Amino acid sequence: MSHSKQQNDDVESNSGIRLRKRYMATSLLEKKLQGLDYIPCQHLSTRVQRSIYVVVKKASEWATIGIVERSIQADDGMLVLRLTNLRNSYFDLFLSDKACERYKDVVKVGTVMGITKPTVLSSEGTVGFHVNHINQVWHIGESLDMGRCEAYIQQNKRCPATIDRRSGEFCDTHIVSVCNVSKNGRMELASGDSGIDIRWTSTSQSRQGHTRYQAISDSTYSHIKKTEHIYSVKGKRMTSEGKEINKKPVVDLNKVAKDKEAWTKFLKGHNDPGAINIRKIKGITDNTPQSALSKEALLKVYNKRMLESDEVKSKKRAIDQILEIDQRKKNKNKAKNIDTPEYIDLD
Repeated sequence: MSHSKQQNDDVESNSGIRLRKRYMATSLLEKKLQGLDYIPCQHLSTRVQRSIYVVVKKASEWATIGIVERSIQADDGMLVLRLTNLRNSYFDLFLSDKACERYKDVVKVGTVMGITKPTVLSSEGTVGFHVNHINQVWHIGESLDMGRCEAYIQQNKRCPATIDRRSGEFCDTHIVSVCNVSKNGRMELASGDSGIDIRWTSTSQSRQGHTRYQAISDSTYSHIKKTEHIYSVKGKRMTSEGKEINKKPVVDLNKVAKDKEAWTKFLKGHNDPGAINIRKIKGITDNTPQSALSKEALLKVYNKRMLESDEVKSKKRAIDQILEIDQRKKNKNKAKNIDTPEYIDLD
């Protein structure tokens, strides 16, 4: 009796996920779920996603539970998770603010989490959610059945696909690959067009109360899974990999100042339209007199080379020296004429 009770305690009753470790008591979880509509992972896209088709009434207050398949720490302090039910159904979850601070060092691959009353993020082909408060996230435990494919895609590189260890040690892709290799070695199968297609099934209930089974192709799921979806989170366009689209680069003021100084030196003495436009773009002020003609155009008009500022100063000093020497000569001659008496020839 005690052994049976222990086995029941290791299973999360709502999602059917088996737990290796439990962090939230069953009674506390059931208390949190009171008054909420529990939606399984495989039904999220039809129950909460916005649509013009009214098939099932959208839930206003609901909760769901999944296993963390991937965890990415985004650059802007946001935690991006991908949760699954190990049956080819998954959803993206963005944690920010207090929720991110609380769980960024706790959540890892295989963690069983629950969310309630999140913000729905719509994207083509999938559905995502955003939570920012601690009470919106439940840290339930660790999955017993989530594992990693035992196959190697290279000599020292293991297959990154997650698997349900109750179904074997290899992912569906490697199982199909092994079956195809084995088929080629059998005469009765090598010449035919037979193949293997691994599918999961999801169940739903019709209006008449009958249970319907719907197959989910693994190849379709793998194709969707490889595609990164784009969501609008807190005014930012984020991918399911945690990358922000059209992110404004951080301005380095020191680098901008050095770049401006380099352009100032390079454009010194250039007054052509191109140089003027570059100064406007870079915010460079030029105190030299402006001219409608470029330096090269002025050289063609006057047929002489334009002087640089240093050359202009040197020329001015030379002219000043010449004028000073000339003035000294005039003063000397004037003094000489005053001291020497003048004689007038009366003849």
